[in-house]
Amino acid sequence: PGQAPLNTLRHAQALPPVGALNPPLPGVDTLDSTGWLDVGAEPVIVTLPDTRGRYWDARALDMWTNVLWSSSSVAARGARGAARSQTIAFAAKDWQGTLPKGALRVDVPSANAWLEVRLQTSGGRDLTNVKKLQRAIRVVPLSVYTGSTRGASVAVHAGSAPSEAASGGTPAEQVAALDPKAFFTRFAQALQDNPAPADDAHANELLADIGVRAGYPVLWTGDRLS
Repeated sequence: PGQAPLNTLRHAQALPPVGALNPPLPGVDTLDSTGWLDVGAEPVIVTLPDTRGRYWDARALDMWTNVLWSSSSVAARGARGAARSQTIAFAAKDWQGTLPKGALRVDVPSANAWLEVRLQTSGGRDLTNVKKLQRAIRVVPLSVYTGSTRGASVAVHAGSAPSEAASGGTPAEQVAALDPKAFFTRFAQALQDNPAPADDAHANELLADIGVRAGYPVLWTGDRLS
């Protein structure tokens, strides 16, 4: 993730070459579709297609990489890990409202989540079949799904230029461009919407020790945290 706008999937278009270093442990028989979800304003609806016998694997994690949902818990799986079409609604845990009929609700304890979908492929000509399934994955806010507002799920192919290019590059590129002060300031802001879960409460203590607290200005002395 980090290579496409929020609520947008970045689809891998080819299997990694021999010796690929990124990611460190590349999948050699699946194409990955990854992206960040933003559920702060409203739920995000993810529609997964019927894979018609093809193996697939998917999961969603919070910003602390705790698994919120995974395909292993989906009852709609068939033989050999294949899946029927399904709709999943990722929503803030305190959100109240009406979701699409038949949608599985997954509560997200933070404003954002990380979605990854992997589809099996044997490479070569079979890549065309997998790309069709990738295009059938839909990720849109609830208001777009129900037709209350206009919009469309956007897919970004690996290697193509995302829409943020005009405003500073992809999310990952924008983070890489931050100096230390800007990074920790932005991090403190993000902690407000993505608090540490109870099991990671010690992380807040460690951050506080270096002067980083959710929603508070980060103080600096020269080029160091105060």
